[in-house]
This record gives sequence, structure tokens and C-alpha cells, in this order.
Amino acid sequence: MAFWFELSCARWRTYPAVPALPRSHPSHPRLVFASVARVLLLLLCVVGGRATPVFAQAAPESAHGAAPAAPAAAAVAPLAPAPGAKTGSEVKLHDTPVFTVWVGHGGASAQQRASAASAALEHALDAQHAPVRVVRQPLARVIFAADVPIIELFAEDAAAVGDASLDVHAARISARARKVLREEKQRRTVAEAVGSASLVVFFGLLAFFAVRKLSQLLQRARDFLQAHPERVVAIRLQSIEVLGAGSLRGLLMAALGVARWALLGGAVYLWLVFSLSLFEATRPYTERLTSIVITPLTELAGRVLSALPMGFLALVWGGVVLLLVRFADLLFASIARGETRVTWLPSDLVLPAGLLLRIAIVVLGLVLAGPIVTGDAQGALARAGSTVMMALALASAPVLASAAVGVVQVFARRMRVGQELSFGERRGRVLSVGFLDVRLRQADGGELRVPHLLALWQPLSVPAAAHQAEVFVEVCVAAGQSVPRVHELLLMAAAKHGEHLSVQLEHFDVEGSVFRVRVPHATAATQSELRAALCEALQAAGIPLGRMSRGQPS
Repeated sequence: MAFWFELSCARWRTYPAVPALPRSHPSHPRLVFASVARVLLLLLCVVGGRATPVFAQAAPESAHGAAPAAPAAAAVAPLAPAPGAKTGSEVKLHDTPVFTVWVGHGGASAQQRASAASAALEHALDAQHAPVRVVRQPLARVIFAADVPIIELFAEDAAAVGDASLDVHAARISARARKVLREEKQRRTVAEAVGSASLVVFFGLLAFFAVRKLSQLLQRARDFLQAHPERVVAIRLQSIEVLGAGSLRGLLMAALGVARWALLGGAVYLWLVFSLSLFEATRPYTERLTSIVITPLTELAGRVLSALPMGFLALVWGGVVLLLVRFADLLFASIARGETRVTWLPSDLVLPAGLLLRIAIVVLGLVLAGPIVTGDAQGALARAGSTVMMALALASAPVLASAAVGVVQVFARRMRVGQELSFGERRGRVLSVGFLDVRLRQADGGELRVPHLLALWQPLSVPAAAHQAEVFVEVCVAAGQSVPRVHELLLMAAAKHGEHLSVQLEHFDVEGSVFRVRVPHATAATQSELRAALCEALQAAGIPLGRMSRGQPS
């Protein structure tokens, strides 16, 4: 066996080396493994052999303490037979002789009595506590080890070895049985401890090499994903991209990292459980460690399995909400492009109304998902929706406050495009009014965005009086007309309707040129009169009107 093992170690050393270390390096994993395995085999051979144990104790001293200690082999040697006795049968525990049965009794031969005593000693050795005692009977003495009767001794047995009495003979036999049982239990304990320690080291090495090999495989997978990102494609459901290629690649990288640590933790856990279960002193810790690690995982797996139907329903509900949001987006985009006409919604409110409707769909989907899908208003999904809503509300409190004011400003139409407004020291002409802010064109041509929330702290003022406001009229003339001539004509026609007026060229294309006539501090009736005057002046000059290509009000 030793020759075969040395041959295996030699073959292991000649196996191709790991590139990280030379084959002759003393720290090479294969050399370390071979050395440790050789030591373990040597320990097993020493423990498993039936040579004289090193822990054999000396024989007890004499009553006066002066007698020298006898060797262990002499202590367990069979009792010397009386002169003229027949050949006896040895009672052995494994290979160790305990005593000798020289005579038969009651129809049982000496060999049969010895065989029965040997079997009884083997059975008593397996008991956890096996105290040896002598039970007196009228004609015999019975030697017990724990509750197992070893042998029944009679006067003929004492006479066969020349003992003075049956009690003396029974005491000598019980002392030898007690000593051999104790030594054999010590030998078994040491053998089990050495064998268990060898198994702990051996399986530790196996776990180390297994984790190392699997870690290398996981690292190769990570390197492959980094070197070939084009191999990972997006996950699509028909024409809808469920998960992009970049996100999927990131998830795979994260999964490989988690798998590496989970593999390491699992290997350490299994090795600990196996090692603790080998020793009697640490065996209770195995159940405790198992309850600490396995019980939470089992409960978590049970909860996940029980939540799968609800998770599927939640996924279906999320798909429905996504389809509704997509439908609302397409509908209002079609209305904004003029492909779909509705009479109940002005054109300047199409995009804000579409955004508001999509937000409402998402919010209602979160709030109503719990009671509708699970049927429990206090369920986990309902609480998750409420928690998300509260978190969003707290995180976006200023934005929501500005949006709340903006909804009133937009739908009440308190601000109009082209109107001159002043927010404290900020002043300009209104370009657009949204849910969150107002876009102003300043005097220097720059654009200023004023959030609606600012109107709660600073007053909003209109420079002109309530009965005097700025009047804007946009006029589009046909292409090919002289711009300076049209500008001068419009300026002369509007001069009698106010002071400090201005005429600006706002836009021009192949369909015509758009001029904006601005009359500050005009009355409410001035706009209609100004339009009539401008139309009459253009007709008199023979200048045809063009088409508004931007969809702006004239």
C-alpha cells in the first residue's frame, strides 16, 4: 500500500505544473497536497496497526507501593493453568488476550464459553459507559460490563488456574477485563480522533482545490464577457426591448461576482459542518450552525415560492400599466401633430395634458395594484405602493408644489404667450407656460425660466394697467414681397393706434414672412381695430397674405 502511494505521489509530481509556480517550488499546490496526504496515510497506518499502543499504562503497583510496574503485555497475559490442566481457549478483545477459559461447564465447552465471552466484550466495548462488576450467585460469580454479562465463573474455573477461591478468581478476571476495556476504548478514541483530524485536513484540501478551480472558471467567464461584449444581446419581447444588452451584461457580471462569494461561503459552510460532525465534543454545534444558516434560507425559499403567483399577477399588472402609458403617449402625440382632432382640448394644452395623464396612470397603477391584484389592502404589494408614493412625495416636494401651482396657472390661463410679466426684479415677455416654470424673453434677448413656486414668495405684476395692455398682431404676407416695404407699410398703418409701437420680422420661409406688430398700453378694443387697419393697408398696397406655417395665432 505504501509503495502504491509513493508511486502515485511520484506520478502527481510529474504532472504538468501550474504556470504560476515552478514544479520544483516547495509551495507548489501539488507538492503540498502530496506531502499532506503522505502524512495522513502514515498516521492512519500507525493508528490502524495492531502493534502495542503507545498509551499503554503500567501495571498497578503492589499494596505497599514497592513493586515495579509490569509491562502491559504481561498484565493482560492469560492466567497460568494448574498442573495437569487441559489446553484452554483465550478470550480476546480484538487481538488483545484478556483471560483464558480452561474448563467447560453445563454442556458448553471451554471454546464455546470463550467465544461467547469474546462476543460479550465486543458488545460491551460499544457501550458508552461499561463499568465492570462482579455479581455474586450461590454457586457462581457473573462478571458484567455495563448490562452485558461477560462470563459466568464456577469453582472449577478457579481450581483450573490454582486460585484460592472463586471470589479471588472472579476479582482477577474482572480486573483484567476492566483494564483491557479501558485501553481498547482509549485506543479507539485516539484512532477516531486521528482519523477525524485526517479527514478534516483531507476534505479541507479538497474544498480548497475545488473552490480554486471553480473561481478560475468564473474568472474566465468574466474575462470572456469583458472581451466579447457583442456576444450578449438584448432581451426582446416581440418589438419591445425588455432588457438592454448593457444592462444584461452588467447583471451577468454581478451574478458571477455573487456566485464566487456564494461558492466560497458554501464550501466553508460544508467543510465546517462536516468537521464539527466528526467529533463528539463539537457535534452539538453542527445542529446550531445548521439552524443558523439553513433555517433562514429555507424560510426565505418558502416565502418566495408562496409569493410567485402574486409576483406573476403583479408582473401582468405592470404590463397593463405600461401599455396604458404607451397608448396615452401615442394618442397625445398624434393630437399634437394634427393627425387626430379633438374639440374638447385646445392645441396649446395637448402636450401638458398628455404628460399629466401618463403620470396619473402610473400613480393609480401603484396605488391600486395592491387591493386589485392581491385583494388585500394591507398586503405587501399595497404597502410597497404606498411606500413608493410617500418616498416620491418627500423627495419631490418642491417640484410637486411648483407643479401644483403650475396646473392652476396653465388651465386658468392667467399667463398668456406674449404678455409682459414681472417676477420681482425679473421681467420679460412670456414665451411659454408649463407645469413647472414660465419661460420669459428678457430685453437683452436671453431666456429666463421662472419656477411657479417663486410666485408664492414674490409678487407677480403686469406693467400695464388692467384696461391698458399690450396688443400683439401677427401678419403673414406672401413670399416674394419686399420686406422693408411691408415693414414701413405696417408701421404707418399702426401708428394711429398707439405710441412706442414696434414691427418685427418674426419668421420667414417659402410660404411667406411673418411680422409681429406690438402696440403697448393699448385698450382692449385696439386689437380688433389694429387688425382691420393692417388688413386694409395691405389690400390697398396690393400685397397678398401668406399662410401661417407655424400654427401661431394671428
